[in-house]
Order: sequence, then structure tokens, then C-alpha cells
Amino acid sequence: MEQKKKIILSSEERTALEKAYRFGSCHRFRMRCKAVLMKADNVKVSTISEFVGYGKLAVYDWLRRYRRDGLDGLREKGGRGVKPLMDLSDTAAVKEAVRKHRLSIKT
Repeated sequence: MEQKKKIILSSEERTALEKAYRFGSCHRFRMRCKAVLMKADNVKVSTISEFVGYGKLAVYDWLRRYRRDGLDGLREKGGRGVKPLMDLSDTAAVKEAVRKHRLSIKT
């Protein structure tokens, strides 16, 4: 069962969301903006989830975060994703290992 909460956008909010949708640097952020814009146009969440390629629960979460935090609620939070195995301080050690064991990279 879909929630019946509406999103009513002012002209400034709509303009900011449209700009973020067109020019945002992250695909996921752009899809979140599009989802909010579609919901403001009274599109069903099931239709939105099919369009953006994410589940309905994710869309409901984005809408909740937009209501609570505005456009900043749709941005990626720090600390997400896989942590790197190495950092720049390991560069010299990697180059040395490759130089020594050029035929066996596993080493």
C-alpha cells in the first residue's frame, strides 16, 4: 500500500531540484532529485521506482529525507562504499614489489 503524502514544492525548490537533476555530479543524486520531482507531480511511488531503477522502499526513504533535510538530504553521505585497500603511502612499496617480481604479480 502506497503512502499518500504529497510533496508541494515552491518555485525555488522546484528550480533547485531541476538544476540538481540536470547538473548533479552523481547519478544516484540525480535519480533522487528526479524521484522527488515526480512525486511532486503526483506520480505513484511504484512508477517512480520503475523509472529510477530502485525499490519502492528506497524511494520512500528519499522522500522522507527530502521532507526532513531538503536537497541536502538527497546528497551522498561520507563514509559510504568500499574502503580502499591501499593509500598513496603504499605506492613506493607496490612499485618495488612489481620491480622485484615482474613475472609474478601475485607476489
